[in-house]
Amino acid sequence: MSREVFDNGGNVANSTFTAPVTGKYQLNFTTKALNIDSAGTYIAFYIVTSNRLYTSQYKNDVLFSADAEYHTFHMHAVADMDAGDTAYIGVRPQGGTAQMDLEGDSGASPTHFSGFLI
Repeated sequence: MSREVFDNGGNVANSTFTAPVTGKYQLNFTTKALNIDSAGTYIAFYIVTSNRLYTSQYKNDVLFSADAEYHTFHMHAVADMDAGDTAYIGVRPQGGTAQMDLEGDSGASPTHFSGFLI
């Protein structure tokens, strides 16, 4: 994710969000995965914060009966963060050829990360 659409407060650097104040944050992640190997074991998506790891896992053979050209995944978490805590996204395909790509940084990029204080 190399392109910022907006960053009120300048709290994002190098794809990492830094909480400006202590509180609960709604963190959201969407991505379009390309060339997904149906023989893979699973795909794991993570929202990693200073205090906790949030994860969502998908079994390839349950979602796909053949290699998939693309699929959109969504994830969200409500994170308790202190001022200065950080959050970023992680993705890990496991098994198979691990050939999956993420579509990003296009004019209408389907890969994005957002967050706000609730």
